[in-house]
Amino acid sequence: AVESTSNADVQQLHGELKSEESALVASERDVLAATASVESAHGQVRALQATLAAKKRDREANEEKKRACKAQLAQLAQQKEHLTQILAEKNRSVRRRRGTHCHDAVVARRETGRHQSAQGAN
Repeated sequence: AVESTSNADVQQLHGELKSEESALVASERDVLAATASVESAHGQVRALQATLAAKKRDREANEEKKRACKAQLAQLAQQKEHLTQILAEKNRSVRRRRGTHCHDAVVARRETGRHQSAQGAN
């Protein structure tokens, strides 16, 4: 009877060990799966960080382009103002050389043309 009890105890312990071993194997699989999941998440985080860095570089490049365009626009505005002043001076110079009688004749011709156009419309 002593042997059979002892043999039964050994078999019970053996069964418990097998059960524990199965639980440990399952836990190890869970840990490996969790580790793979964490590594995947780290990969996704690195990819997102790279995307974010690229977008930041693009934004900075666009800001630089925007500053360059504003500077060019300001320069073009100055050139336009300068050319407008030159044109105005040339127009004044031409009027001085022609005299006011030429200018008066041009205005009179325009007025006559308008008057005739108005009569033609009636």
